[in-house]
Amino acid sequence: RNPQLSLDLSRLSVLVVEDSSFMRSLLASCLNALGVTQIKVADHGGDAIEFLKLQKLDPMKAGVLAIDLVISNWQMSPVDGMILLRWVRRHADSPNRFVPFIMISGYSAPANVA
Repeated sequence: RNPQLSLDLSRLSVLVVEDSSFMRSLLASCLNALGVTQIKVADHGGDAIEFLKLQKLDPMKAGVLAIDLVISNWQMSPVDGMILLRWVRRHADSPNRFVPFIMISGYSAPANVA
């Protein structure tokens, strides 16, 4: 391992939004293996929105001052990843409209990927 190429991700704060407990755990474990220590999870977009509202109003209660990255599943119920992304980008209650957002999906059909 080249020390010049290594990244210190220990101060990165990531919100993982995934309705499958297995995938949520897998994503959190992968992030942890990369050195990310502040990982918050939400079961679906609605829970993520409530968490982000809390983080804006009372960061100490939310347990994190800022979210540096959101990783969200696209297809979830009752609030999917697209609704969450629109809320993050457009709503006045969003703590950071410019937070990096990675949308993931288990669907592999070309139409869904496009």
